[in-house]
Order: sequence, then structure tokens, then C-alpha cells
Amino acid sequence: MGKRRFRLDYEWKWEALLEIDEEKAASTLKEVVEFWYGWESVLNKFKGDYAQAFCWYIGPLLLEKSGDSGLDWIREESFKNEEGYCMTLNGENGIELISIDDWTVDHDDFEINEVRREEVGI
Repeated sequence: MGKRRFRLDYEWKWEALLEIDEEKAASTLKEVVEFWYGWESVLNKFKGDYAQAFCWYIGPLLLEKSGDSGLDWIREESFKNEEGYCMTLNGENGIELISIDDWTVDHDDFEINEVRREEVGI
């Protein structure tokens, strides 16, 4: 056990980096993972690794929050009142958000194609 780093990637150019001190964060990781319905199957998916299961749970929330928030706010404030987490990600509990990409929706990334009604079942 010790400090491990996890890069959380989302398929369209977004990533975050978490550092987890497994000794310091052990009870927090267990509490967060076991809070969620179906946690046993998630933990099995990661062969009992609570740190990886934690990353699996928190990854989508980090992505959502990074669209309108900076690293410091996400690290210090964003998860304080978040159901199932109630923590900071500043390292004091053994879990630190090291970096996170911010993202914006770019109109040029959208494709617009006209379809006939019968193609979409209307």
C-alpha cells in the first residue's frame, strides 16, 4: 500500500489525475464505494480494488463538474455536499485531485444531418 496515481480518461479528449494514499484513504474509499447500490459488482469488476472502484464512481462526476468549474473549486468545494462523497479532494483525506481538464462545447464538433421521418420511426 502507498500512494497510487490514476488517470481518468474520457474518450473525447478529457482527463483528470487523482492521487490516492491507500493507507490514509482506506476508510473513505470503503465508505464511498459501499454507499452506492450494486457496489459489490463494481468492486468485483476491479478485483476488490477500492481505489479503482472509487475512480469509476467519481469519474463521471468530475467530468460533469469540470465544464463550469476550475481545479481549485472542484478540489476544495465541489464534493463537500455531494451525496455519497461529502469530502474535499485536496489530499487531507488521502485523495487528491492533481489535475483536471476543463472542457467546453464547441459548435464545430456537432454534426447536423437531416433525416426523413421514416428513418427515425416517427
